[in-house]
Amino acid sequence: MRFHTVIGFTVLILVLPETARPQTATNLIAFTSWRDDNGEIYVMDVDGGNQVRLTNHPASDWQPAWSRLGDKIAFVSDRDGDFEIYLMDLEDGSLSNLTGNPASDEQPAWSPDGSKVALRSKRDGNAEIYTIGADGKQAVNLSNHPSSDHSPTWSPDGTRIAFASNRDGNWEIYVVNVDGTEPVRVTNNTGTGPAWSPDGAQIAFSSERIRDGDIVDKDLYVMNVDGTNVVTLTNEGGFNAHPSWSPDGTKIAFRSTRGELFVVDPDGTNLVKLSDHPGGNDYPAWSPHLGDMSFFFDHVTTILPVSWGGLKVGN
Repeated sequence: MRFHTVIGFTVLILVLPETARPQTATNLIAFTSWRDDNGEIYVMDVDGGNQVRLTNHPASDWQPAWSRLGDKIAFVSDRDGDFEIYLMDLEDGSLSNLTGNPASDEQPAWSPDGSKVALRSKRDGNAEIYTIGADGKQAVNLSNHPSSDHSPTWSPDGTRIAFASNRDGNWEIYVVNVDGTEPVRVTNNTGTGPAWSPDGAQIAFSSERIRDGDIVDKDLYVMNVDGTNVVTLTNEGGFNAHPSWSPDGTKIAFRSTRGELFVVDPDGTNLVKLSDHPGGNDYPAWSPHLGDMSFFFDHVTTILPVSWGGLKVGN
């Protein structure tokens, strides 16, 4: 590690050891970990190995979301005193406040073309779904409803957004056009935290459903976009949430109170535990195909302002 002063800022040049660089994988999973006594953003191989810490700040950082090209990660932080969405540029190490609003802004989701970020914002007094340009301009309220709306996810073609809302009494999944028109409810038995599949055909989500006359713990499900053909992915109890699809659609990463982060096939088979740390991990986010991992690490091991939180190799 080397420290330099550039234009009045102290910066850290960090070179990761070769042992911390995945050599064969073409994807990574970003996630939030509380192992450092506050939330920080990490990345790891899709098998849970080579965990690398990206942020280092006394405030909490969480809910990472990859851009389409994998060159940026949006995430939520309270480092300025309120919940804001920040953009971490993995090419030049810069960090910018995307939302810059005193209200709570959370749950970023990149549009497929990388031009916008969908989010949940309380800038109108209640939780609404917004889109904002990747330059921080042109914030638009899509849901515009007195009830609470959250957890936006884009369709792969960029024409629709799925989200959760309690506007009908229960938390349910809705799909709306990107201009906010024609909202359609697609669940009828509770649903939160939707994640659209890469082929556009399915949505993964969490739900507390009645089974044999009892309310079960929150499980993970997959359904067709129109709400049909619901498949249960988890049934061991606990809290299972925050699904994230692999780019090829063959795996879903998620958080579970059974012990950290897991990955499972879309039919509920081949459940594998990815993380195991008593500090707690959450909000997995699968990267797009990055090709040779040298792209990621050659750019992420760069000059980062220490005052914003530099890169560190994690355990």
